[in-house]
Amino acid sequence: LSVAHRLSTAREADRVLVMEAGRLVEEGTPDELLARGGRFAALVELEAAGWDWQAAAPNVARRGSVPSWVKA
Repeated sequence: LSVAHRLSTAREADRVLVMEAGRLVEEGTPDELLARGGRFAALVELEAAGWDWQAAAPNVARRGSVPSWVKA
């Protein structure tokens, strides 16, 4: 079991659980989640485009979740 905020770490996992506001919103292998086009896929796309969530929302790490405006 690993808790990861880096997508590069999550993409190497056998199984990924995507949490939002303390709730499980997606579950599957990284490839399954990318194919579904949900939240995980949206975050991967944002990261590939150069988005830095820590710079965009410095208080995210304190809240422990992705900003609410990041939606699939």
